[in-house]
Amino acid sequence: DVSGVTGGTGGGSGSDWIGGSTGGTAAGILFTGGCTGTTAHGNTLHALTGGRGGKGVGRVAGDGGKAAGVRLAASGVSLYENTISGVTGGKGGSCWPVSGVGGVGAGLLIGAGTTANSVATTTLTTIAGGAGQQPFGLFFESGATDVKVAPTTTLNGNPILYMYGASNKTLSGYVLTAAGNPTNFGKIAVFKSSGIVVSGNTLPTFTGAAGCTGSGTGARTGCVGSDGAGVRLDACTSCSVSPNTITGVSGGTGGGGGYYIYDTTGTGGGGGFGAGITLTGVCTGTVIDGNTIGTIKGGSGGSSASGGSPGASGRAAGIRLVGTTGVTVSANTITSAPFGVHMEPDALSVTVAPSNTLDGDSILYLHGASNVTLSGYTLAAQSNPTNFGKIAVFQSSGITVQGNTVSGF
Repeated sequence: DVSGVTGGTGGGSGSDWIGGSTGGTAAGILFTGGCTGTTAHGNTLHALTGGRGGKGVGRVAGDGGKAAGVRLAASGVSLYENTISGVTGGKGGSCWPVSGVGGVGAGLLIGAGTTANSVATTTLTTIAGGAGQQPFGLFFESGATDVKVAPTTTLNGNPILYMYGASNKTLSGYVLTAAGNPTNFGKIAVFKSSGIVVSGNTLPTFTGAAGCTGSGTGARTGCVGSDGAGVRLDACTSCSVSPNTITGVSGGTGGGGGYYIYDTTGTGGGGGFGAGITLTGVCTGTVIDGNTIGTIKGGSGGSSASGGSPGASGRAAGIRLVGTTGVTVSANTITSAPFGVHMEPDALSVTVAPSNTLDGDSILYLHGASNVTLSGYTLAAQSNPTNFGKIAVFQSSGITVQGNTVSGF
């Protein structure tokens, strides 16, 4: 039984030249260094709080420290049958006009660059971020995706659905309504897998992590908020997302812009991207079909120091495609989203059928098509079917666009 762990308070700025420091990380158990083959099971970890951010004198305060039941800064560790509760990210340091953001609270904190860890039959409850920050069951730092997570791991009674390196598995019939974000990738997340079917799930309410407060000298720009997704697939070939109900997804809030005594132009960080379904990496052969997606928002931009500019609001879409080709998108019903299907320039070679709709209007997008006519459509909703236009045609031939009524892009 481990309880009552609190991270150290970040140092105060002490002068107008240096900002306050980030609060220390609190963990019930920390694994670091050579831990391959190590197991941890049967532990009860509770009342864990990240350190408070340092107070700012030069108008920049430190962010709150992270808190986690288990912090994995090592590879090859197996966790099972642990109970973790009462985890709270640290409070951000105080200052005017922009205080530090609260620290991440997570059941498990997966360190950057770690691999071959596994988690099963672990119960997570009452996880909270510090003020302005989100709570997460599992929080993956940059580059840390190689973790096997059994669905017997739960957050507030709901299974955490995360796969890495899996094949020919089905995630079906889950209703994930409990408070908190299962991971920082999305309600359901699948990485480097094939033949995965995500079907018949109800996935409401996900918000990406808030960005860090601006620091350093000169104009101190806040960090961009993290992306939010209902379903996130990365390098998932021949996978299927069909049909699911996904609502209430938002990108994270941008971090506040800092203030330096001789330069007041610290800009707030931009809001994170919100998407019902996000595909990244090579997802050849994957199908997104028949999903109902609604109320998708970009994160709010971060606040700014006096004289600076607030951060831009994040973008949002029912479906977001990044760095992928050979994907088919069909018969999805999207409402209350700024964009229907949002494609980055490296994700144009995809099939988007006119059976997809945004606010009742067909989504008309062609790539690599020939001798097709787009005629008689009325596209009057005050939203954008794609990020390219009401009707978009790429690398095609013999296409006829006629007799359509188009407005409101």
